[in-house]
Amino acid sequence: MRIIAVLVFMAVFFAGGCSRKEMLKEDISDGKVSEDARNSIPVEGRIAVLFGYGYNEPEFVAKTLAALNNQFAGGNEEELVLPLLFPNDFRYGRISLLNDMLGEHRVGGLIAVGAPERTHAALARLQDSWKDTEGGYPVISLSPQDDALGIEAGSDLVLDIAFEQDEELLEEQSIRRPEDAPEIIGALIRYVCLLQTMKQTVNPQSDLEELFGALWNIRPYLDPETGLRSLNHFIIEKKDVS
Repeated sequence: MRIIAVLVFMAVFFAGGCSRKEMLKEDISDGKVSEDARNSIPVEGRIAVLFGYGYNEPEFVAKTLAALNNQFAGGNEEELVLPLLFPNDFRYGRISLLNDMLGEHRVGGLIAVGAPERTHAALARLQDSWKDTEGGYPVISLSPQDDALGIEAGSDLVLDIAFEQDEELLEEQSIRRPEDAPEIIGALIRYVCLLQTMKQTVNPQSDLEELFGALWNIRPYLDPETGLRSLNHFIIEKKDVS
């Protein structure tokens, strides 16, 4: 896992007057980002969003992209978000082509949402491609449908969403998606941009509490076989505000 801190963007970030805590605390409920936070978005590369299982329906993708482009529009010639739909955008539906597809663009971060099986292998190859270069960028996985340990190894941060038990949905074995998924993805894009610009040790749980704490409970993921607590894998669960 590699997080590249770019000093020139730190200067832009602080000149804009938006601190780490202020950027993390941007309210995600109204779909808006402050001018300071928007101006702090790095311009070195686009944020790729992989729309995988449970998140790849055309209607949801269109709605999400419209919301994200509205949030992060900053007058750049190209939109910040680079959408990749699985399996539609992948030749023969092969997630192994992820690295090649990312290599065709100037990418500054990756958010894999509903990552399919074997995504961890693609992320491992992505990391290998950075070994002899100064490349590399933050990788976040949301609701992965792949091997947990492999995804953790290939990501800076892994998030799963906990839901109340619903026997009917469990019987259908469907992948559940929260209604505010676009806002969650938007918040993670801000976090990716923050990881790019801030040169300091990252405390994932503390950052998540700043990012989601008003609306979500945060807890570490425990391996079901060993009971060990993951360092970069967390569960978020919507608070009961009734």
